[in-house]
Amino acid sequence: MARTTLTTPRGIAVYPRLSTPDTKFNKDGLYTIRVRLDQEQVEVQKFLTAMTQQHKEAVDKARSELPKAKQKSMKIADLPWKKDEAEDGTESIVMNFKMLSKITSKKTGESWTQRPAVFDAAGKPLAKELRVGGGSVVKVAFEVNPFYTGALGAGLSLRLKAVQVLELVEWQGGTASSFGFESVAEEEDETGTPDEATLETDSAEDGEEDVEF
Repeated sequence: MARTTLTTPRGIAVYPRLSTPDTKFNKDGLYTIRVRLDQEQVEVQKFLTAMTQQHKEAVDKARSELPKAKQKSMKIADLPWKKDEAEDGTESIVMNFKMLSKITSKKTGESWTQRPAVFDAAGKPLAKELRVGGGSVVKVAFEVNPFYTGALGAGLSLRLKAVQVLELVEWQGGTASSFGFESVAEEEDETGTPDEATLETDSAEDGEEDVEF
């Protein structure tokens, strides 16, 4: 059965991994992105209502397919989104999207790779040299994947398909500025280390024409 692709309202990207897959916990690699949505927005509320209904339907379907003796004890997996409250009391929802980089067919053993499509605000492919960083304003296209396993229970996973970057914050990992460092020269200038011109000006203002150091 063909899956329907859905799109989130605009939100803030959290720890996006869209350029290269993460292989730390999965040897086949995962592309991931979390999106923070403002729970007070009407559009977000409608979206969450629809997603909650999809989750309920997935759980009900999984339960109906189990023997009656196991239906009551069926586990329900964690939601792929959670509530988060900022220090100012503002509530938001953080949704988690994933895409497996390498797919292997269980029937044929054939493997292939995939990656999320990334577009700019105009709908054009984002330049490859630009890396999407946290804080970017984005929308995410995804598929809802209902699942059931004995260990996890019944639930939904959100399969990442594509990302539209409405406002780009470039990833700055690995640079001195990304860790708050500046050049020594810049630090000396900002902390008031005087140069020769400053010394001459200060001396004139103090009425001291001859200054010994």
